[in-house]
Formats: sequence, C-alpha cells, structure tokens
Amino acid sequence: MKNYHYNDIQNFSNKTSKYKAEFILKINSPKETQHEVLKDLEHITKNALYWCQNGANLSNLDDFKKSVCISDYSAFTNAIEKEIITKGGILTNSPVIRWLKTSGTTGNPKYIPYTYHWLEKYRVPAMYAMWDTFISACPHILTHRYSVLDTQTTREIVKPNINGLTHQSISNRYPYAGNGDWTPPWNTEPWYNEKMPSEHDARSYARLRYFIGEDLRAITAINPSMIISLYDKLKSFQTQLIRDLHDGTFNGANVNGLFLPNPGRAKEIEGKFKSDNFTLCDIWPHLKFYSCWCSAGASHYIPKVNKLIPNATIVPFMTCGTEGVITIPICPEIESQPLAINQAIYEFIPVEIEPDIWLGKYERNTLSPMELEVGKRYHIIMSQAHGLLRLWTGDIIEVTDINPAGTPWVVFIERYGIFNSFTGEKLTHHDISIAFDKTFKKLGCQKSPYIIAPKWAETPYYICAIEQSNNIDPDDFSEQLDIEISSINIEYLSKRQSSRLGMPKTTIVKPDMLRQYFENNRCGENGNQHKFKHHQNDSSIIEKLRGTGNV
Repeated sequence: MKNYHYNDIQNFSNKTSKYKAEFILKINSPKETQHEVLKDLEHITKNALYWCQNGANLSNLDDFKKSVCISDYSAFTNAIEKEIITKGGILTNSPVIRWLKTSGTTGNPKYIPYTYHWLEKYRVPAMYAMWDTFISACPHILTHRYSVLDTQTTREIVKPNINGLTHQSISNRYPYAGNGDWTPPWNTEPWYNEKMPSEHDARSYARLRYFIGEDLRAITAINPSMIISLYDKLKSFQTQLIRDLHDGTFNGANVNGLFLPNPGRAKEIEGKFKSDNFTLCDIWPHLKFYSCWCSAGASHYIPKVNKLIPNATIVPFMTCGTEGVITIPICPEIESQPLAINQAIYEFIPVEIEPDIWLGKYERNTLSPMELEVGKRYHIIMSQAHGLLRLWTGDIIEVTDINPAGTPWVVFIERYGIFNSFTGEKLTHHDISIAFDKTFKKLGCQKSPYIIAPKWAETPYYICAIEQSNNIDPDDFSEQLDIEISSINIEYLSKRQSSRLGMPKTTIVKPDMLRQYFENNRCGENGNQHKFKHHQNDSSIIEKLRGTGNV
C-alpha cells in the first residue's frame, strides 16, 4: 500500500494548520507576543542555578536588560559544563534531553541544551508551522508515501557519550521524545527511519532507490547543495538504480518483497538518463516543489537547482541555527520571511555599531522588533528557552518589510567577523560578499559559487575562483572585484594605492566544480548541515583547483 494511514495524515495536517494559525496571530500582535515569551522565560529560568547566582530579573524587559549582559557562547561554558552533569536546573528548570552540536564551521562544536520545554513549546511548533506553508504551496505533498522526499531531518542512532546523553545535530530527530516531538507521517518509513545508512553516499543511494520510479512531487532540504548532491548521485548510481528498478531489488538483493520488478519503468528512465542534460523533472515528471535555504551563500546555488527542477514553486527553509529559529516561512517568498516573533525575545543593534561596544555589557539601548527600519541591517541578540539568555551568535539580518502590526520581515545576510587583514585593511565577510555581488552584476554574469582566500607573497593579494559557463575574462573579473572592494573598504583602497596590497587574481572553473570539490569532503554523519564556505583561509584549495585541469 502506497498511501499513508488516514489518521497519520489528519493528525499531521491538524498540527500544521494549528501552529501556522497561531503564528499568523502572533505576527499580528508582536508586542503582546514578546511579552508572553518574556513571561515564559521568567518562569522557566526562575529557579535555575546560573541565573539565580547572577541575579537575573526577567519581570520586565528593562530589568532584564539591566540584570543580564549580552554574551556570546563562550560566556556560558562553565554553566554548560555543570548542566552536562546535572542534565537540567542550571540554565533552565526543564530537563535536558540531549545536547545539540553545531556543524563545526566555527571551530569546536558547541553544546546547546535541548530541553523538553524548548522542544515542545518552540522548536517543534515552528517546524509544523513551516510545513503548513509547504502543504499550502504544494497540496499534493501528502498524497502518498512517495510524494515528498524530506531530507531536512533524519533519524540517526547516536551513541550517548555525554554523561548518558547524546550530542548530535538539530536535524537528527532520533530518539523520539514523546507526543510533543516532531512526528511526520513518514516517521517510520524505510527511506527515513533510523535503519537508514548514516554515510552520505549510502544514504543517498537508499533515498534514490526508494523513490526511483515513484510519483515524487516535492523535495525538502536545508541546504540547496543537498538537492544538487542528489542529482549527482542519481547520475553516479544510474546503472545500479536501473538494474534494481528492473529486478525489484536493492543493491542487487531481494528485500522481503519490499520492491516489485518494474522493467517497463526501468526502460523508460534509462532512456531519460541517456541525455547529458536530463533534469530531476525528467525522472519525476510531477516534481514541482522544493524547499531549502535561499539567502546569503545558499543563494548562489538556487540558479542551479532551478535548472534541475524547472518551474518549481520554492518555499525557503526557516532561517535558523542550532541556537534557535529566527524566521518561519508563511508563503513562497524567497527574499525574506517574518521574524519568528513567538520563538524568542529578540533585540537588535545596528550593524554599524561594533560588538566590542556592547558585547559582555548590560546594554539597554537595544531595539525591539517593532523599532526596526526597512533597508537597515542589524546584529541580532536572542533569548530562547534553552536558557542562553541575550545570546549573540554573530548573525546579521536585513529588514525588507514591516507588516502593519510592526513585525519585521527579515533576511539572513551573513555571520559577523573579519575575513582577513594583511595590512590593516580588516576586510569583513560582509565586504567580500557585497563586492562579489556587485562584480557579478557589473559584468553581466549570473551570480554563481565562488571562493576567495588570502595569498601571502612579497606583496600579498587575494586569490579567488568562480564558476562560470560564460566567457568571462578572469582579468576583467579581478579588476572589477578590486574596484568594488575599494569602494566598500577605504583601508583596502589605501593599501592598494600604496602598493601594500596586490590586485586580486581570479581563476574561472567549470560550473559545479567548486561544489563537487567540497562535496568530496562532506562529513557522512552530518551531511545535512554541510556548509560551503565561500571565504577560505587557505589559498592552497584554489591552487589545487587550478591544477586539476578543470579551469
């Protein structure tokens, strides 16, 4: 039977519509909603040891700011070490059910306390609200067992190694935490459950084997590179997939009648594979929807995904990190989405004000969500129910719109930080991102993946590689990039004018080359959160690419 049980569909749909309706109400009453969140945080931290010892007062927003300083993750290290032992009672009163880790792109993985209260009241309702938007945009998403391939979450068994608890990514939904946990209709499906391989290639093959020949309507992912990777694996595994589809096997083996032989469909798909430029829609003709991150670095991959799934409806995956949710999508609008006003106490500081002014201080001059301006960029400070109050993660957002009630629509721009400084130019990630965007636009070429790194020499310079199928002259790109960086960063301009910095050097590589290079380094057990880093510290990566012959 290829249909879900009716009750599973109804229960799931009821939850998605309930939490979406609640979210719509909340974004239309932002002031009241922020007050409700503060009251909940006061309740959940009232007897927590760390906040009692530090004199936190959450009775109102002003006292909250006076009694709790803005901190980054490192400020909570000692409290987290204690909570690892106690499994609760240090940062909040709620039991810690597991520890969440980052993808490791910022250094050593963090330990974010995943409490039952945070899961049940905040994170899981956000997932359901987002999926209601998916269902509205693609009504056929729940038609049958193979109508949606969900790669946003997984169920991987992780050995408890942190005082009896696991340390795993937020996207891993195993083990099940009870009725309040995320429970999609496919929770026990063989293409999704905890028996799936954890290694990336093996998991990809299993997903493709279950869906090849089926009526797939939608693909959901966190990072767009996951969708592109599935396409790559489809090409790599096509011979075995056709053989398995024809024979009704899995990697050549019979699996208790799980698959039926389908020689007719196998022959049809084999014919599609013969085209050098087949799309995912050639294999799944009714595939008309996908979801993934669409902003910041991920935006460079959307043109590629659009070629693989032409004319698809796109709904962005929520803006979020291990530390918490920032936006929840309510419509197919990839430019921005409403601030998740019911997920946290949010504070904002204009991006022009450097963190050393306010980090570690009892800063009271922060802006509420209702005080932001369209077109402005801000540092975001969050207080979520995991107990890391007034946490600064380094995320920078831009406000694109404000609804009549005052809730801002925002888009993630980047994470704060200095990219490099050879001679005091202090180039930020923001400087580099804007310069590349302007260079692509000025030269009339499509925005595409790139990497850039500092190159030490007698006169140091920056070296970069960009993917382009057009006949872009690398020297022209270098010159324009130099102009754009100079217009953004006056210290860079000064160093260039005084010959303390050299002209950037550009290498053009074939389309998809950069992604494939980094794909080979994907971590099998954390592939869902695999991130492509455009700004590298090691120039040898680009030099290796120049030596591959793929330029």
